[in-house]
Amino acid sequence: MGTGKDGAAPTHFERYRLILLAPAVVPDLEGDPNKLTTRNYIPGSNLWGAVAWAYLSGHTSTDPAFQRAFRSGGLRFLPAFPESADEDQRRLIPIPHSIREKKDGGTLIDYLEDPEDHEAVRRMKGFAAITPGHMKTQSVETRLAYHHERAQDRRKGRALGSEVLRGGTLFVYESIQPGQVFQGVVLGDEEGLNWLRRWLPEGQTMQVGRSRSAEYGGQARLEWIDSGPVEMSATRCEWQGFREDEALEDGEGTGWDKIGSRLIITTLSSLLTVNERGHPAATFPEEELREVLGVEKLTLLRSYTRTELVGGYDAHLNLPRQQWPAVTAGSVFEFGFEGAVTPDRLFLLERDGLGLRREAGFGRVAVNRHGALGLRGEKAKEIASDVPSPMPDGEIPEALMDFLNGIVRLRCQDGLREFAREIAEGVPLKQLPTGALLSRVDLILSQNDFARASEIFASLRKPAREKLGACPIEFPAVRFSIRRPNRLMDFLTETVQDPSL
Repeated sequence: MGTGKDGAAPTHFERYRLILLAPAVVPDLEGDPNKLTTRNYIPGSNLWGAVAWAYLSGHTSTDPAFQRAFRSGGLRFLPAFPESADEDQRRLIPIPHSIREKKDGGTLIDYLEDPEDHEAVRRMKGFAAITPGHMKTQSVETRLAYHHERAQDRRKGRALGSEVLRGGTLFVYESIQPGQVFQGVVLGDEEGLNWLRRWLPEGQTMQVGRSRSAEYGGQARLEWIDSGPVEMSATRCEWQGFREDEALEDGEGTGWDKIGSRLIITTLSSLLTVNERGHPAATFPEEELREVLGVEKLTLLRSYTRTELVGGYDAHLNLPRQQWPAVTAGSVFEFGFEGAVTPDRLFLLERDGLGLRREAGFGRVAVNRHGALGLRGEKAKEIASDVPSPMPDGEIPEALMDFLNGIVRLRCQDGLREFAREIAEGVPLKQLPTGALLSRVDLILSQNDFARASEIFASLRKPAREKLGACPIEFPAVRFSIRRPNRLMDFLTETVQDPSL
């Protein structure tokens, strides 16, 4: 795998899908400080790190193949966007920011085609498949969970009030819900992609989110879509969300044969650049674009953009990454230029991308794929209403049952935490079960019936049995310990059936 000034020049691509098995949190750095908002896709940097860690579980970081693939940019991991729920199962793209929806009836307009249309409109978010005259949108399902800041002394085991520095601050986690499917792309040369598939088999499970030790593990199962590396061309690349497959097969609709003096760049991932002094800046690299196209003069005519902060976490160094201002995916730039631009130059631009950290999926662009699509019709309605349908008399709506069940669960959890705190107060710290031991207990109880769990607990080593036995729990006239887990079910059953709840 050869390397250029920004890593290996990709010649092939291979698509894969990720099926989320657990909630995933991919933090968005902006927003309410007491709310952790998640991105609605899986960034390429997360995938790059997950695959690198999977390789290092059986190899060393000094392995030459690892150096070529991950350190020198031999492989590029593009963001995993939602996969279309339709039969075509295509990888969707971020909705371009030049597209608006009219407030009077859901009609779409594209400012690249109708720049003078100033009717009341709203911005659009999310992902879509765009074909001539039509755009079909699709959202990502997320969920909010409420948490309290915990005491530093783990023996407390619960959120406290004045005993905590900030009074047990309430904060919110937003997570991507499991069961959803995302589709990503790996770029590289044919040799590198074949090497990747040899040790990253079908069905491999990876962790792609934050808080991996908690309930937001972000576990996802990998499935390869292509049977092998596919050679990149002007009609075959990762941006297929812009055109029907039929248009790609016959070579039409590339937008390059009628380029004239109008060049439209649509970002397919966040774009990282620096200014003339070398500092991070959320600007478009016009000079770099001019050099790639080989034109003498390049003029920005108009743009429809948004900016964001890009960060992350380096698990190897156990440190957060530098926060970097970036141009968001879906930003649209229209340029005028002087000189001739050949299709070969446009292909190189799409193949190589622009800006920094391209190995982590940043800087992907589409050239003249957008801007002559005739988006003047009604938006496709594919997302069902979230409002519960009317229920027959005497039946409780499912949404209300979920809410009531959640209240019961929370009351039970609060009760258990209070009992655990009271127990821990009278036990020396060294005698308390470790987090690893408690996790093992939780795993045993969740995967076995109580009779079998009792046998497993009895077979534990003496130190573990002593630590578990040091923590008996008393509940209205009932005394039991973790060594007799069958009584735990009695406790939970009585708690749930308590009319006071």
